[in-house]
Amino acid sequence: HGGVFDATDAKKSFSIHKILPFEIPFLYRIWEESVSNTHHFLSKEHFELIGSIIKKSSFEGMIMFGAKDFRGKLIGFAGVSNNKLEALFILSDYIGKGAGSMLLDYVVSKMEITQVDVNEQNSNALDFYLKKGFIVKRRSETDSLGLPYPILHLTISK
Repeated sequence: HGGVFDATDAKKSFSIHKILPFEIPFLYRIWEESVSNTHHFLSKEHFELIGSIIKKSSFEGMIMFGAKDFRGKLIGFAGVSNNKLEALFILSDYIGKGAGSMLLDYVVSKMEITQVDVNEQNSNALDFYLKKGFIVKRRSETDSLGLPYPILHLTISK
């Protein structure tokens, strides 16, 4: 479905679309701004290391969806691979305003997402996914790079 997914609630006037190639550089900026304001547990060195890996990969291998505000500004994105949500980042000013929920609901329904990994220290993100019906299936002591940030592996049943 190549159309635009719109929220009906006026205060959540966001639209969702498939990310176009020219938008990819903006995704890194959204990631950087979002993570610097939500992942306070990351050391500066680890933040820079993860950022350099993301910048190089350009979210390769993921199907990317963006959320735009009513003015058409890209304010967040979700990246999916198979049945897993690999990335969901929203600009800080828009967190809690419905764009993240809209992106998650979209990928769960349209892309059949059933899994997501969350940093254990990111309690706001964990609460968000738990409220959306995900449950913790298992825990890893380190992240995918082997860094000392425990990961919770969540799943949702449909």
